[in-house]
Amino acid sequence: MTRRLTNQMPSTERCCICSTQGHSCVSASGQARYRGPRGKSAIGALIPDELYVTSMEGRKVHHLLAARGSEYDALRERLGSVTPSLLDDLQDLH
Repeated sequence: MTRRLTNQMPSTERCCICSTQGHSCVSASGQARYRGPRGKSAIGALIPDELYVTSMEGRKVHHLLAARGSEYDALRERLGSVTPSLLDDLQDLH
C-alpha cells in the first residue's frame, strides 16, 4: 500500500527533488512528461513506480484523478488529499 500524501508532503518532497534534479522532464517535442530519460517531473516524482503507467503521459494529473474506471484508483488514493491547485502548480513547474 502506498502512502497517502497531504499538501505539505508534496512541497517537502518537491524541494528535495528540485535541489538534485537540475533539469526539466519533457519529451523531444517539448511536452511535459511524468517520466523521461533524465528522470521524473515534480508530479512524476510523487507517483511511485508501481503506480505509474505510460498511459498517464500527455494527460494532466487532475484528468487522471477524475478518470473513470479502476486504472487510477491507487493514484487517487495517494494524491486524493492534495488540493487540485497544488497539483496543478507542481505539474506546471516542468
